Parts: sequence; structure tokens; C-alpha cells
Amino acid sequence: MTHLLTIRAQNKNFINQVVNHARIEITRVIRDYQDWLGDVSNAICGINADISLQEHGIPVNWLEKHAKLTQLFFSDRRSDEWLFRLVEHEILFPKTATCLGDLGSRQAQITKYLSSFLEELPSGFEEQLQLEQRKKAVKEVQENIGILLTQQALMEDLRNYLQNLCLSSFTGNKIPERRPEDLSLPKLVQDKNGNLQIGIGHETTKNGDG
Repeated sequence: MTHLLTIRAQNKNFINQVVNHARIEITRVIRDYQDWLGDVSNAICGINADISLQEHGIPVNWLEKHAKLTQLFFSDRRSDEWLFRLVEHEILFPKTATCLGDLGSRQAQITKYLSSFLEELPSGFEEQLQLEQRKKAVKEVQENIGILLTQQALMEDLRNYLQNLCLSSFTGNKIPERRPEDLSLPKLVQDKNGNLQIGIGHETTKNGDG
């Protein structure tokens, strides 16, 4: 009996080590993704300075600017590696399956948002009136930047969920769920079966955006 209990304890300890190692790896890529979202947000807001330079007659290399933004928006591994790592470890965290689909769909929306932003950038050959039209179009796209900020917050919810799942039984502590001041903003919640998904207020949804 002692031998069997020892084996059982060793097996449980091994599983705990595997799960926590997975949590550490996933946490790393989640933070990388959050950093990417932050870099993208800064780049979108920073374009105002370039437009201002052109308005004052200072040349801006928009072709180079467009190329750099395209690289950041669509070729940076941080934008999708988190999803690959989570799918690879879904067997360890089965309750995340629904939210992964939701978060993946939101990333697809972000990709469309970034494409629309690039389409509105000046080329450098606009007359003053055309530049004003471009500036207005860019501003309208910037007003929807909340989709990036909300995704950052949702990923923080996911990181906290994994930390509570893996560590709260050992420490006795638990990170409280995020409570947005604006209850219309999405957050990750658990349904009655413990499945993690995007919710607004006390309701769940697959299409919430910030």
C-alpha cells in the first residue's frame, strides 16, 4: 500500500510539473503578444506625428513607413505564437477551448483593422486637401483602437486564469478576476461547466469588442 501511494504521489507530482512548465511557456508567449499589441497601438498613434511633418512641408518616406508597419502588423511572430502554444497544450487546459476560438476570431478582426489602417496612410504625393482627407480617415480608424486594448486585457484574464488554476491549490491564494469600470467591456468568464469564454457583464458572447 505504501508503495502504491508513493507511485501515485510521484505521478501527481510529475503531472503538476508538466502543467506548470506549460503555464510558464504559455505565460511567456502571452506577454510577448501583449507587448506586440502595445507596439502596434503605439505605431498607430504615432502616425499623427508623421502626418504633421508632411503638413509642415517636411518630407516623410511613406513607402518605408508602410513597409515597416506591414512587417510589424503581419510578419511579427508575437502576433500568433500564443495561439499555437495554447492549442498545443489544450489537452492540459481543456476548459480554454472555447475562449481560444473567441480570441482567435478577435485576432482575425484585428488583422482586418490593421489592413484598413494601412489603406488610409498617405503616399506623400497628396495635395493639401487630399492630405486633410487622409488625416481624417486615419483618425477615424484610430478611434477604433480599443480593439487592441481590449485584447490586451483579455489576454491578462487568460494569464491570471492559468496562474490560479496551476498555483492556487499550492499557495491558497487566488488572483481576483478583473472588474472593468465599464461593464460593457468584454472579459473572460467561466460558464456553469467551468469553460472559459468571453463575456460582457454577466453574459457570455463570442463577438464582444472593446
